[in-house]
Amino acid sequence: YFINDIDEEMETIPIGRPLANTSALIMDEQNRLLPIGVPGELCISGDGLSTGYLNRVELTAEKFIPHPFIPGERLYKTGDLAKWLPDGNIEFIGRIDHQVKIRGFRIELGEIESQLEKHDDINETIVTVREDGENRPYICAYMTSKRELTVKELREFLGHKLPDYMIPAYFVKLDKLPLTKNGKVDRKALPEPDRSAGAEREYEEPRNFVEKQILSILETVLGTERMGISCHFFERGGNSLKAMQAVHSINKAFGINMRISTFFQNPTVKSLAGFVFNGDAETAVMMEYAEEEI
Repeated sequence: YFINDIDEEMETIPIGRPLANTSALIMDEQNRLLPIGVPGELCISGDGLSTGYLNRVELTAEKFIPHPFIPGERLYKTGDLAKWLPDGNIEFIGRIDHQVKIRGFRIELGEIESQLEKHDDINETIVTVREDGENRPYICAYMTSKRELTVKELREFLGHKLPDYMIPAYFVKLDKLPLTKNGKVDRKALPEPDRSAGAEREYEEPRNFVEKQILSILETVLGTERMGISCHFFERGGNSLKAMQAVHSINKAFGINMRISTFFQNPTVKSLAGFVFNGDAETAVMMEYAEEEI
């Protein structure tokens, strides 16, 4: 169905562009066409299209639908997640059935995998959704790599390519990905991530009242203890929802109006306290005075 014009400088090899007498569309869930760069389902039509699945009437009706733009023709919904590239080629991202919805955001797990695999030191990766002790979903990335990669390095790498809600809460390095007898990744065999990740950093006690207050808030939101003022919020299991909860509590505690973007830029107690001091000196002085009075 596709012909591929490979550019040696491309970061990923596209699946190509449609052959003559064949057309490809990338559409959303409402069968609307998507623009360049926006992931959606790859759909195919044209002379080479089959008539359906043998003895699979229901599946045929689901996958071979009437063409929404050309009366009388049919369109095959491949179930593949892909996007148009500016040069007219199509890039395969993953499978639609690996699409999930977390906190109102539709997340393409295949897109996260695709971006991680662009890292020079990552060999293989699989991204899944797990649940914490309160049945709240979070994203976890498993990978094999050529060297040890820090969470900070991985988050910064993805931060240039993906929105914050698509960045995994945990990154787990494995010697090799577990496989089924058929050679596919055995998702059920993937280990539970260590929720204390990042705790190995030397513990630093809070040095003033502001840091004590912020530390207490973050530990409550994360459901953890002994974070230390230099522990990274997202290395300890933080995510976008928990970040919003933390921002609300910090703003209420100090009478300030910190934005969520500021929190993402200052993910430690130490840096957040620095913002409180610099952003609202009067409040910080009052907090210090209150500490002395206690």
